Amino acid sequence: MPASEGRFARPVALLFVSMDTDHDLVVTGQELAAGIRAEWARADKNHNDVISGFEIADWDKAVLGDPEAMPDRLSLDVDLDGSISFAEFEAGLKSAFANLDANRDGRLDREELLVSPSARQREAGGSTDDEARPSGEGRRGGRGGDHRRPY
Repeated sequence: MPASEGRFARPVALLFVSMDTDHDLVVTGQELAAGIRAEWARADKNHNDVISGFEIADWDKAVLGDPEAMPDRLSLDVDLDGSISFAEFEAGLKSAFANLDANRDGRLDREELLVSPSARQREAGGSTDDEARPSGEGRRGGRGGDHRRPY
């Protein structure tokens, strides 16, 4: 991967980093389990054993930095009953953990928490920026062959 491409962390990576309780720069399955319980307690503000849409939006904003960050209400409310149970919350976070665990060792290291923009687009079924643009548009070094003005 070219160094100029850069890498970034998904919002859920911020959550998993916070679960690294022994500060060894690796999140284990045991830390994940304890972290899920702690985050459930944080998200279920009224302690009624379900998380409402308002509670998950508040949790997403506080923990992931944005009320629409993933995992969100739509991705966690699997049975579509309008609330999130502990089982749904746990399954959603375990699934996000597994998706980031590139080497499938049940642990997340810092490298696995980062993704390149082009890899993210491939995962989403999109194309890279250069593939999506007409020839030469938006690239450095001149107008290119098929430059179209945005107006």
